[in-house]
Amino acid sequence: MAQIRSRLLSTGEVIEPVEQVFDQMKDMEEQLDPSFFKMIEYYFDKGATIITPKLVEEHPSREMTKEAKVKFVTGIIAAIKPANKVIPVSYEPLLTMN
Repeated sequence: MAQIRSRLLSTGEVIEPVEQVFDQMKDMEEQLDPSFFKMIEYYFDKGATIITPKLVEEHPSREMTKEAKVKFVTGIIAAIKPANKVIPVSYEPLLTMN
């Protein structure tokens, strides 16, 4: 019987190198251990395609053409897209005796 595996939220599942190559060929949502940066890029692009038309529509400038607004919004989105820094956060859980 085939074992059903799912993506873990906090820790990556250890998989063999050959399985990892095949895992990277799958869609992002089906991968067991996706790359952090590829995952950020995937979900950012997914969100950007949803929000871009709304931002173009709500742009306050009346002098700009629609094409100029689209270029303006996509330029800002392209500027904030790269994940240049990763901030590691660690903390000790607070244990209380009740």
